[in-house]
Amino acid sequence: MTIELHLAAALAAALCARLDLPPGGEDAVAAALAPAVAELDGADRRYRAAVRATLPAAKAEEMLRLMAAFRVNVHEVREHVRREIDAIYRRFGKTYGDFDPLDTYVPSAGGVSHADGIRAADAADRGRRDVQRLRGEVNAVLLALLTHGEVEALTVAKQERRTAFERIIETHVGSHASEVQERRRAVTELAALADGWY
Repeated sequence: MTIELHLAAALAAALCARLDLPPGGEDAVAAALAPAVAELDGADRRYRAAVRATLPAAKAEEMLRLMAAFRVNVHEVREHVRREIDAIYRRFGKTYGDFDPLDTYVPSAGGVSHADGIRAADAADRGRRDVQRLRGEVNAVLLALLTHGEVEALTVAKQERRTAFERIIETHVGSHASEVQERRRAVTELAALADGWY
């Protein structure tokens, strides 16, 4: 399964759980979200283009290299945590499903012992700490590389990407939530989940 399909599946699992949609519809929701993931990729490409337009060529290439390495490292952390949690659930004949193990949302652990539920939560916490450490290392390098003005300009570009993520997700998931507050919460949380993949 490609990273894009994994992200669509993770967004679908999160949406179905957060909105308490009927079980068994995750595949259909994931298929419906595939165009959203393509649009998220487009928003990220625009962000990378902003990096190239804002920075001198050598700095831009170094930043993009660091970003790409960070994403690969986060993907490896995510997959390691997924395997660890899946192994715990399999012992009970259960599956963790397509939930992003680095998301702060934890699905119901029905049928899994309390101790193993805690083990799964600990694995996710360790993964999130690993990602925070990786992010801190990259940010330290970038702060040494970039000027204050460049950091400010790229912060604006990154905020624009996050706003685009929210707009894209609202377009694609809004019909699943009829209540405005529920929809807004789901959009915000799913945009944060998607942001963690980029």
